[in-house]
Amino acid sequence: MFLEQIGPAINDALPSILRGSVKIEKTTLGKASPRFCNISLQEREDKAIVLEMSIVLTSDLDVQMRAMHIPIGLKKLEFSG
Repeated sequence: MFLEQIGPAINDALPSILRGSVKIEKTTLGKASPRFCNISLQEREDKAIVLEMSIVLTSDLDVQMRAMHIPIGLKKLEFSG
């Protein structure tokens, strides 16, 4: 998905003079799994069920690309919310 959709979307978002200058060379999403915590389930007065939880992800992804022949990389991504 990354190579087929996100790479072209990055190039399409660039000014016309720079389009096509971003080349994705390697993508690995890694093996990390998200951690779910603080899970609560409640029923509201209108009978709707509300699920609230926190999620934490520390990914060991590896993305390597070039933009205008300059190497750019991403080795770690942390997300919590």
